[in-house]
Amino acid sequence: MVFNFDTGWGGDPELDGSDIHAWLEKWFERFRGDPQSQLDTISWCWSEGGWAPYPGSTVLPVYEGYRKWIDAGVDPVRISLDESKQRGLENWFSYRINTENDFVGLAGWSVRTPTMETHPQWLRPSMWPQWKVYNFDIPQVRAYKLGIIREAVQRYDFDGFEIDWRAGGGWALPQGWRWDKRRALTEFMRSVRRMTLEEERTRNRPVLLIARVGDCVEGCRLDGFDVEAWAKEGLVDILVVGGRSIDVDIAGFRQATEGTGVRIIPFNDDCHASNGYTQPPIEVFRGQFANWWNQKPDGVCTFNFFAPWAPNGGEHCYRQVWRELGSPETLRLKDKTFVVQRRFGEGGIDIARMGNYLGTNRFAQLPAKLANDGDLDTSVFLTVGDDVAQDAAHIEELTLRLVLSDPSAAQLPAEARIAPEPFIAWDAYPKQDLFPPAKGIEDVLEVTFNGVALARGRVAFGTSRFGCDDIRHPFVAFDVNPDWVALGRNIVGVRLKGADRAGQQEMSIEKVELHIRYRDDHAGISPVPSQKEQRNTS
Repeated sequence: MVFNFDTGWGGDPELDGSDIHAWLEKWFERFRGDPQSQLDTISWCWSEGGWAPYPGSTVLPVYEGYRKWIDAGVDPVRISLDESKQRGLENWFSYRINTENDFVGLAGWSVRTPTMETHPQWLRPSMWPQWKVYNFDIPQVRAYKLGIIREAVQRYDFDGFEIDWRAGGGWALPQGWRWDKRRALTEFMRSVRRMTLEEERTRNRPVLLIARVGDCVEGCRLDGFDVEAWAKEGLVDILVVGGRSIDVDIAGFRQATEGTGVRIIPFNDDCHASNGYTQPPIEVFRGQFANWWNQKPDGVCTFNFFAPWAPNGGEHCYRQVWRELGSPETLRLKDKTFVVQRRFGEGGIDIARMGNYLGTNRFAQLPAKLANDGDLDTSVFLTVGDDVAQDAAHIEELTLRLVLSDPSAAQLPAEARIAPEPFIAWDAYPKQDLFPPAKGIEDVLEVTFNGVALARGRVAFGTSRFGCDDIRHPFVAFDVNPDWVALGRNIVGVRLKGADRAGQQEMSIEKVELHIRYRDDHAGISPVPSQKEQRNTS
């Protein structure tokens, strides 16, 4: 189980004011203080890729967030690596390949590195006008980035080096030509591999090469990442796949890398999260990771788990994640929520408009429209990683929840809707163009689970604890027979029946969730208090 630790955001010394050893001790206690923690690898991310987090770089300027340490003769990278090794952890150096604009400790997004100022012809636009990225179709850019990676690899004895293509990699090639120009990125990966193999001969031990990419092979093609070629040529040892995605096509990556020995590790981002599920309850994490383990990955990775910043008691939740989610055995018979992926969110649609895939979830099923005439149901796949039918005797409650939005209800009096609020807040980035439907919605909904009709639903409410305690989220709940739930993909069908909606805007399905509550006497209950009291989902 890997933790990608973004030191620039989660523990920046300017924000913290600690000395290096106190700073490290604080963070090691958070993710290794629990004796049951399943974390065994730290991927050290030293903020954005245009600044050196160590002294004496011949390629990069010093990152201002670490300058007070570096000016005092402290090398934060070496000390972090040494102390991490003393704790028996595997260590990766994670490099954000195409984000050289700085976010912490400087003037903000408009700040550029000296190389960017000197070579503006190497740059191309991103979705933000003030944020430029490098064009890897230019050989000099590839040589420059190789030099940065070589310096870090030769200076520090990390077990592996991760190239984080998630960080600006989707813009690394010209829009509209990325797959056509994919060989430029493959040649770059080839040059990095040659360099790490030379370093292996010097060290007389392996240097793992890791690439962090999107959640499916097809999406990687849209960004110019030819992961099949990378695997076939032996250019990577590990693919860390996913991002803002709850759904990760591990089986697809396994097929694309078959016979190569490349390891597949899905990762979760709890800050730039899947739309509607930023800092969710522990039950959502469990459902997500159970689905991943059902595809038999070689490990799992967590990212942006900065619980002290969360206003909802998140640290206990993260400790549970790190003690439970690293193995299917420790997830067994624990309460879970399985959800259907939503598209876009947090700038995702703007990224997609530029032709990128990473971070968009553009292939997701939701939102999905309901036909006004009710002639045909709207069907979505709901993946369930627990063998619910087999464990039926252990299940106390099994509920399907639907969150719906009806634009035609926007002008109704508050008392005529199932909830008075004119919008539904999803997470840290509230979406305000969603509208609770009119009262009586449960009477016109026909819902099936794998083709079996569910009994009439009921309106219920949940709350969000991410800065939205005063918002009550309405949903329609349906009881489900455990025997109807298959391990893997299930089909949920939703249809409007007997509703006169001619000429009205179509209603949409915004969320589909299956909530499983196991009996309290199941084995393996975590002594960490459940987050049900602290984090409730909509």
